[in-house]
Amino acid sequence: MAMTDRKITREAKNNKSGTYAFYNTSFSRITSFSTRRWLTSLAGEILGSHLTNSNMFLATRAGFNASADVNIRLQLSHLDLVLPEGSSVVTAVGHGASYWSQSGRIDVRLSSGQNESYFIKLSRTEVGKVMVEGEFESMKMLHLVSPHMVPKPIGFGTYESDSDIHFFLCEYVDLYDELPDVVDFCRSVAELHMNSMDHSPNSKFGFPVVTCNGTVQQHTEWNSSWEAFYIESLKKAFKLEEDVHGFSPEISEMLPDLFEKVCPRLLRPLETEGRNLRPCLIHGDLWDGNVAVHAKTGRPYIFDASAFWAHNEYELHIWKGTRYRIRKTFVKEYFNHFPISPPKDDWEDRHLLYSLRADLHSSILFKQTEKFRQLLIQSLRQLVDKFPNGYEGPAARKDNTEP
Repeated sequence: MAMTDRKITREAKNNKSGTYAFYNTSFSRITSFSTRRWLTSLAGEILGSHLTNSNMFLATRAGFNASADVNIRLQLSHLDLVLPEGSSVVTAVGHGASYWSQSGRIDVRLSSGQNESYFIKLSRTEVGKVMVEGEFESMKMLHLVSPHMVPKPIGFGTYESDSDIHFFLCEYVDLYDELPDVVDFCRSVAELHMNSMDHSPNSKFGFPVVTCNGTVQQHTEWNSSWEAFYIESLKKAFKLEEDVHGFSPEISEMLPDLFEKVCPRLLRPLETEGRNLRPCLIHGDLWDGNVAVHAKTGRPYIFDASAFWAHNEYELHIWKGTRYRIRKTFVKEYFNHFPISPPKDDWEDRHLLYSLRADLHSSILFKQTEKFRQLLIQSLRQLVDKFPNGYEGPAARKDNTEP
């Protein structure tokens, strides 16, 4: 989910504190979450302190305090985690900002006298339920592969007191609101991609559950062919974009050539003609708003993932946009650690093809502007005009079916 806690980071800068904290995802599935009144009150306070007109964050209120005995029992898939009896909530405050969710910080004093802090993120409706599960599974896998790069997750679930409120819970982490060192960041991302190959559950592209970019549900159905997977993901995204902005004769005219010529021409050579493309776990929304520097270690930290198993170069699709701070310098450095996939001559055009997803998602999420649709049409036209003949090689698609 995009945009988490960027406004609170600006506040931290203004206050010269230098650090901020964020909540992200969870490590194990919660099958039940028992709460007392303080947690229900916290949910109401946080949710009530936000206005959600057009899915845009408009206002947040901090300073809600609660003190009560608490006994939180998290039924996890592999173990039961019970905060010790005698623990108490010291403070619970609305904290952070997001376009798509509400959030707060919970400070707990254990019976030993030790203090623990957690960050809770709340989402509503069935869409919110999909969002929290998708992010849970995303961060679970990212934490497995690169635990030094992502927050320590704890749990997610649905409030027993209100079945329309869904949440994540994780540790509270102090971060600097700045971009990491370009070399350290790109090396870390490349290592994440390379190390993840051995964790793939089935050597296919996709993900076990639906993941969301903001509130946009992504295509994640497993497929052995990257070409086939990406075509299906584009078809779903274009349909969602049309639902938001209405039918476009110009886009409709170009889509057959995109699916039947451009995609085969640029993606089929990656996994045929003696080449093999291994799926990598990607963050999925790795723009500068989801990147920071860990305050204690000084190392890159990433969050708000919408992961799936993909061609590693797809991770860089969002780095093409001029509206982001992570751009060409980062792309160049990334390839010092994870070389460009062959055929190398196709890289720039593949990058443009992958960037369609960023403009599609922005067009879907930000309904009040036509800017992203126009960027989309411009890129589509460039690709369709460049590859009128499509794929002319001898190989059939890896899954032996045509689109």
